Amino acid sequence: MTATTGMMGNTMEKAVLDDSLSALGRLMGLPALCFDGQGCCQLVFDERWLVTLVRQDARARLYLHCPISPPGVAERLDASVLQVMLQGNFMGRGAGGATLAIGQDRRACVQCEFPYAEAADERMLMSGIEHLLASAETWAARLERSPVESTTRMKRAPAFTRSLA
Repeated sequence: MTATTGMMGNTMEKAVLDDSLSALGRLMGLPALCFDGQGCCQLVFDERWLVTLVRQDARARLYLHCPISPPGVAERLDASVLQVMLQGNFMGRGAGGATLAIGQDRRACVQCEFPYAEAADERMLMSGIEHLLASAETWAARLERSPVESTTRMKRAPAFTRSLA
């Protein structure tokens, strides 16, 4: 009986979250905004920032993330930059309450999460997206100025070494 109640509560929370995303879409002039079949929704801001909203029904959480580097850059970041990113995660101080991470596509990203109850208010959701974007802008600028390990070094000598002259 408790499992059924939990499932019903989760279903109701999903419906409220779906309504919140719809309301956010209307505020933004996107009346058809909704989650896809996997519980994801993507928004592009200023033709630069891709914000992905991911509904995690099992945890009753909404996750937001935004890449702040091109693919592959994260694996070439200098150790001192990675240390600064980790320090920025401490108590959320350096990322405005968000978390700095490296995604599966090897991009540095900023992410945050909300319990469904908080994300159910479209104005809170919009505020969360705005805070995420502010952190993304700040950290993307930091990463652009940061040292990156050289990728021009050859890892092994070329096989063909004879001069054509």
